[in-house]
Order: sequence, then C-alpha cells, then structure tokens
Amino acid sequence: MKNLRYLLPFLFVVALSGCGLIYGQAMRSAEGVSKVEVISGQLSALHPGSRILVVGPFTKTRDAYYISRGEEAANFSQYFNEKGLFLADLSVMPGFDDPSKTVAGIKGMSPSQMPASLGLPAAPELILFGTILTREMTVSPGRGVVMSVSYRLEFYDPQTRQSTIIEVADRDLFSDCIPNIVDAMMEKIARR
Repeated sequence: MKNLRYLLPFLFVVALSGCGLIYGQAMRSAEGVSKVEVISGQLSALHPGSRILVVGPFTKTRDAYYISRGEEAANFSQYFNEKGLFLADLSVMPGFDDPSKTVAGIKGMSPSQMPASLGLPAAPELILFGTILTREMTVSPGRGVVMSVSYRLEFYDPQTRQSTIIEVADRDLFSDCIPNIVDAMMEKIARR
C-alpha cells in the first residue's frame, strides 16, 4: 500500500507531461495550405519562369501584424527563385511607412522606366504586391511556433495593366508557411 502512494503521483506526473506532446501532435491535423483561390483575373496570366518583381513591405489589414517589415516580400522572392516558379527580384522602396504609395508609384511607371528607376537588370513581366490579411501565432508543445496566415497576392502585369489576384491561407510552422504557399501555387498554376 505504501508503494502505491508513491507510484500514483509518479504516474499522474508522467501522464501530464505527455499531454503537451499529444496536443502538439494533434495540432498537426489542421496544418497545411487551406486556400489558394483566384479572386480576380486569370491564372493563365501567370507563367512559370517569368521575371517578377516582388515589392515590399506588404500592406496589412487590421487583423494582421508585421513580424519584420518587408520579411514576407523577401521570403516570397527567395522561394520563387529557389523553387523555380518565377525569376524574382526584390524591391523595398523608400516610402517604407506607406506601402500603398509605393504601389501607386510603381503602377504609374511604364515598363521601360522600371529597370532604371528600381535598379533592376531587366523590366519585370509581373509585379507582386501583397497584403497580409490575417496572422495568428500559437506555440505548439514539442513542435514550435505555429502560424496561421492569409495573404492577398496581386500579380500585376505592367504591359497590359491587368492584375490577377490570388488569396492564399496556410497554417504551419512559422518557417514553412511561405514555402508551402509557393508549392501550392506551383501546383495550381501547373494544373490550369
């Protein structure tokens, strides 16, 4: 009987210590890209291998916040290049405090002005302007920081002055969200 008095609290502590890991693994069932939706424009306007200019920082809504201004633009640019979806250049313009002015300024340029004005090797075929729609972060026991994020990505064609707008949403480890979104976009573009 005396041994049971010591064994039961020990078993209780062991059971409680495993709950965090079990909860962390249960959170995995809701992870992954949940939405890749064309809001306006045509997906056929996006061609793999096109030269794209990613403009940062992205704008944000009231339901979102920056982790580091310009980080999303830099990450999209990096993963477009790494995964071979687009040949991406990054531009973080002066006017950092008002991304909407940057968007208006770039849309007002002609394609021939862009290389000299933005310091690009060639005129871009597409320009990506982004908006962070929502962002929420939680700590998953035994896994790390899990982020739920959604973006509105506007792919603007400076030749035709038309845009293709895509909304994407992902819930995954912080470092995996943008690579997962780029993979999902590659798959969606390949299936069109």
